[in-house]
Amino acid sequence: MLDDPLGKYTVLLRDPLTEVTRKERRMFMGISVLAIAIVKAHFVPKELNAFGLKIENIDGPALILILAVMILYFLVVFMSYAFSDFLAWIIDFWDGVKARALESQKRGPMGENLQHDANGIDSCDQKKADWARWSVKTSAIRGFLDFLLPILVGGYALFVLHSYHQEIIKVKQEPAAI
Repeated sequence: MLDDPLGKYTVLLRDPLTEVTRKERRMFMGISVLAIAIVKAHFVPKELNAFGLKIENIDGPALILILAVMILYFLVVFMSYAFSDFLAWIIDFWDGVKARALESQKRGPMGENLQHDANGIDSCDQKKADWARWSVKTSAIRGFLDFLLPILVGGYALFVLHSYHQEIIKVKQEPAAI
């Protein structure tokens, strides 16, 4: 793969991460750096402006817990997407090695080199198949992260909001203590 004067085997030169993986990576890194800054610089903001809302009296431990959950989420998502991209890259890599061996086999002299190239081709097929076995598991994890997890988190958020709303109503209905 290193001797490629015609540039036919560009798998090693292309960007191994897809755009969606890069976005998840960016979010993961941003939230991680923010968490480090909050802890190391003792930087717990007194208020946040998010989604056009001004949030005051922020509870430090609650903010840390929320950041930890966000970091865990983005870590799992990034690892899943990155591994998926890695699988696509490594399978393409072995396709490139195999294509090069086939090309070499066509040009090369008959005899020992032919057998060596045939073994190299078989080896490429085996290595590609070894990595391809991870594809189904990785696809299932991505499916969970892309489809099911957002539904579960959204459902839980609705549950939390409903519970909080019920608590507010209960407090308002209680007579004031004298």
